[in-house]
Amino acid sequence: MSGAVTTYILVAPEGFSLDYKLSYSVGIIVSIAHSVWFYLWKPRH
Repeated sequence: MSGAVTTYILVAPEGFSLDYKLSYSVGIIVSIAHSVWFYLWKPRH
C-alpha cells in the first residue's frame, strides 16, 4: 500500500506531477524496501 500511495503522490497533479516512469520506479523501490524491512523486523517481534 505504501508503494501505491507513494506512486500516486509522485504522479498526481496535486502532488509532484512527475514523469510516470520515474514515479512507478520509485513506488516499486519503496515497496521492495518496505517488504525487506518487514521481513527483517518480523522475526524479532
